[in-house]
Amino acid sequence: MGDRSRFDGYTQPEIDELITMCNFTPREREVFEARAKGQSVIETRFSLSLSERTIERDSAKIRAKIARVQRHSRRSSHACEELAT
Repeated sequence: MGDRSRFDGYTQPEIDELITMCNFTPREREVFEARAKGQSVIETRFSLSLSERTIERDSAKIRAKIARVQRHSRRSSHACEELAT
């Protein structure tokens, strides 16, 4: 499976912020950084010496953590907007 990651397109500051906010495990962090820099599953598999299944599983966990942080961030932003009005 050589598809590009859904993590493509993040800037380095966004990558750093997500790493801080998402509480990735060390391996999830390695996978996220590699995939965010545009590596395919196959490229990441070889560069980190992991199985394709492991990369896919970690990518799913990473997406879930990012989604959770983004949902929380939106709720916080709405609460701040309501307090400002």
